[in-house]
Amino acid sequence: MVATNGGKTFRERANWVLNKVDSVPKSPFCDACQHDTIAINTGNLVTINFIGKHWGLRKFNRCPTCGSVERNMWFIIGLPIIPLGRWRVKYLARNRWVARKMMKSSFPDFAKQHDTSKRNPVLIPLLLILLIVLVVGIGGVIVLNPSH
Repeated sequence: MVATNGGKTFRERANWVLNKVDSVPKSPFCDACQHDTIAINTGNLVTINFIGKHWGLRKFNRCPTCGSVERNMWFIIGLPIIPLGRWRVKYLARNRWVARKMMKSSFPDFAKQHDTSKRNPVLIPLLLILLIVLVVGIGGVIVLNPSH
C-alpha cells in the first residue's frame, strides 16, 4: 500500500522536495528565445559565506510562448559586486532550471565572452584593483587606529 496525500504519492512529493526532474525536454525554449540566446553553461551557482555567483532578485520579460524569464547573474561578496551577464532561464521545478546566455543585452557583462575560448580582458584587472583597494584600506585602518 502506498500512502497518498492530495493525489500524490510520497515518492512524487519527495522528488519535488529534492528538486528531481525525471525528464528534461530536449529544447525547453521556444524558437524566438533560442534565436536571441547562445547555449553556454552557467557553471555552478554556489554561494559560500556570502561569496560566490548568484541570480539577481528581479525577473524580466517573461516569454508568452515557453514561459522563460530573463535574469541577471552576479558575483557577490555579501552584495552584488560584478555583473556576469544576462541569461534566459526556464524553470523546470522549484530550484531546478536550464539557462541560455543572452547574446545582446544592455546589461554589463564581465564574464566569459560568447566565444568560450576567450576571456574578458577587463575582469582580471578589475579584480586586482579591488584586491589592492581592500589591502590598502585594511592597512590604513590598522595604521590609523593604534591599540593602546
